[in-house]
Amino acid sequence: MRSPGRYQMSSAEADRKAQESNEAWGGILAFVVGLALAVGGYLGAGMMIEANRVQHWVSLPAELGWPPSAPFLALKLAVGLAAMLIGGALVTLVYGLAYPVGPGEHDAPATRLSQPRSRR
Repeated sequence: MRSPGRYQMSSAEADRKAQESNEAWGGILAFVVGLALAVGGYLGAGMMIEANRVQHWVSLPAELGWPPSAPFLALKLAVGLAAMLIGGALVTLVYGLAYPVGPGEHDAPATRLSQPRSRR
């Protein structure tokens, strides 16, 4: 095998750059998922408020209708934030179950705990 020349990368350097690229895409994906959950929660809150107006599930005080230009803005933002937090927790849980983290190179090996022998 040829040694890497001036304009070539060694396989270790190429692997490191590929790993860095994958980590960057993971951060971008996490941002997009969080943004989608927040926007979905905001839009869902608007639909729930409209459905509540028709079905009268919960009595909403008139103070929540402030400001007049964007009624129920605080309620929509609160529901959007809650949807983002709950959805993010669910995505993290599913990802953790799909791709469990194994022990790394710096972790201590698992030890077997033995029960103390009972004396008779």
